[in-house]
Amino acid sequence: MEIKNIVCACALLISFTVHADNEWRSYAQENDSVKIDNIFANIDFANTQKFSEFMQEYDELARIKTLLSQPNLPINAEGLLGDWRCRSIQVDNSGIYSYRYFNCKISQTEQNQLLFEKLSGSQKKTGYLFQDSSTDWVFLGGASVNDEPQLHYSGISSESNREYDVIGKLVQKKDKLVIAFDADNSSYELYELIR
Repeated sequence: MEIKNIVCACALLISFTVHADNEWRSYAQENDSVKIDNIFANIDFANTQKFSEFMQEYDELARIKTLLSQPNLPINAEGLLGDWRCRSIQVDNSGIYSYRYFNCKISQTEQNQLLFEKLSGSQKKTGYLFQDSSTDWVFLGGASVNDEPQLHYSGISSESNREYDVIGKLVQKKDKLVIAFDADNSSYELYELIR
């Protein structure tokens, strides 16, 4: 019985070694790589420089700042797998738009890749997760609307169109996962994921 458990644990460990650290760079467009590397710095700049003047009245902005100031905690593939509830928060020059929780899922594909899917709501994101460090995972995916087919990142799927590409970074905070998407100095979107 004990040997069987060790064999199963080893098999699971081997199955999650497909994506080596920084493998995502071989798929990402060069300008996307730069955006991913700077994604949280861009959000911090936007929150402190761009948005602070006219959005101080937003409690949500203060909550985002507090959430992102928490340290990133280590998380492995096993900790990501399963069903999640995810909430979108979109921030731009016109304000902050927070949505209710939707159904999301992180699963292991037949090719031993981690796949994130937002399963409900009108705006959906689907993409692969690549481990970048013990605390950071990179999201390379695509966006679709309503009942349109799921789209993947154009650098991974030749059937996808660059204009629907979505890039991001996933981190573990104290009590939730956070995925930051397509951040620049004037806009960004966050998903908060809870069980």
